[in-house]
Amino acid sequence: MMKKLSLFIGLLTSSVLSSFALYADHDEHYEDEPVKPLSLLVSGGYDFGGDKLLEIEYFDGSVDTLRTGQGFNLNIGGELRPNASKDFSLRGTAGFRFSSNRESDVDATIYSFPIELSANWYPSRNLRFGVGYVEHLNTTLDSRDFGDTNFEDASGPKYEIAYKGFAVTFTNIDYRDQDGFKYSADTVGLSYSIAF
Repeated sequence: MMKKLSLFIGLLTSSVLSSFALYADHDEHYEDEPVKPLSLLVSGGYDFGGDKLLEIEYFDGSVDTLRTGQGFNLNIGGELRPNASKDFSLRGTAGFRFSSNRESDVDATIYSFPIELSANWYPSRNLRFGVGYVEHLNTTLDSRDFGDTNFEDASGPKYEIAYKGFAVTFTNIDYRDQDGFKYSADTVGLSYSIAF
């Protein structure tokens, strides 16, 4: 179900953003603007999805669910435009991603340190398509109430469709815990990035 939903969102977003590129007004000064060959890149966002890892039921009957793929992320790195290209770039970032339950009296947090590399095509000034590789390092479920779970480092492909810095992402990755159990950490995400 998650993969079908991800595919549908990806196709819908691709169609909408492609229409922006086809019907956008041409900026006659864009071709004359200089391009920085190397820029500082900062990005952040939220990912949805993945297998259920932990379900916490509170005394009031409410339930919190931690999933392998969900969570906030913040990344920093750089964007390289070979030969000052306007329509192609290479991006690389390192960051921190985490998700935590909402109640302070029951402690559970899943976190990891992602490294991402991607090749990006700009069919127009504001539209970007990215295909890349992501590795999640030191992924850990940290909980004083339920015990800690450590996961092997995991890697997989990541796809992005972005318009003016806002992006829809899809990541295909699996986690394997210390006991050898495998979890899907496939996600659909929303992010924003800025290069300066």
